[in-house]
Amino acid sequence: MNWLALLWDRLISAFCWWLCAALPHRARVIPHAEDPGKPLLQQFLVYSRPAGKKPSLSVYLQHFITPESPEFAHRHRWHYMRSFVLSGYFVEHRYRVDRDNEMTKLHRRLSTYTMDHETIHNVYYWSRYCWTLFFAVDATDDWGYYPIYNSILWGPRVLNFIHWRDHIKQRVEALETGKITP
Repeated sequence: MNWLALLWDRLISAFCWWLCAALPHRARVIPHAEDPGKPLLQQFLVYSRPAGKKPSLSVYLQHFITPESPEFAHRHRWHYMRSFVLSGYFVEHRYRVDRDNEMTKLHRRLSTYTMDHETIHNVYYWSRYCWTLFFAVDATDDWGYYPIYNSILWGPRVLNFIHWRDHIKQRVEALETGKITP
């Protein structure tokens, strides 16, 4: 990695952590689903369209803290998402329910990617200074997890959907409501 990229990553990361510390009421830590004592990711609410306005829109800064369980993938609550990788990089696996395959994707700084409500994925590796700017449209309560079965013959497959309330071990108000106090 060249020194300019590393400097960029450190500056963006320092600024994002400063925002979380300076405005703690806009920040939340999402706990690990299987081990609520471990933090999964840090989020900072940049913008949220007022309740009742359609389409709903939320914008977050996000930083991964610990890896997701390799035994589960998930899909999100939002119908459409676009994310900009501001600094660093991360790697995810994407799965298809109707296919016996997975796709590995590397997302690097200053790149963008999209997901929809049907995207099933698992983030399993990232750089220390990775932050993303995450735009999410039209939230729903229909999100959750998929157990991953690794078959010797077919490779990894996602199994039956588990609603998030049945999977997450600890109730978290920010997950129940989807809101952070602006």
